[in-house]
Amino acid sequence: MKMMTKLGAIFVLAAGLIGSSIGRSEQPPSAGAGQEIYTGSSPDTGKRMYTTPSDAPGLYQWKNAMEYCAALQAGGHKDWRVPTRFELNVMFNHHVAIGGFDVTGSIPVSWYWSSTEHGDDNAWDQRFSDGSRSWDGKEGVASLRCVRG
Repeated sequence: MKMMTKLGAIFVLAAGLIGSSIGRSEQPPSAGAGQEIYTGSSPDTGKRMYTTPSDAPGLYQWKNAMEYCAALQAGGHKDWRVPTRFELNVMFNHHVAIGGFDVTGSIPVSWYWSSTEHGDDNAWDQRFSDGSRSWDGKEGVASLRCVRG
């Protein structure tokens, strides 16, 4: 008899297998399977949140990150954006299941932009090697992973 216990969004089967609803797109194949990954619920909107399967290419200043995600067309969708600082933390909490994040701790590649501003000249970001959160100058560069939902 298999017993399943729900622990957040992670499911643990008594047989020793671990499965997760995080990291799997729940869109039908016609919606571009493999082009977006379910990351959990947005703490800001309560809606289901999806991300791209890999980082945007290169490093971005904050303004360029905002422009890149706004122009992105992936998985049959055009509503991509930079995650808020709270959504970025949800992604960090599930980064192993989602996959593809830079977790080396190197500066600046393992830091990811959020859309949340801190004054006029700074924005929040998060390091995916350890979850450390900070705000940095918008003129600096960091990695980027777009979300929708």
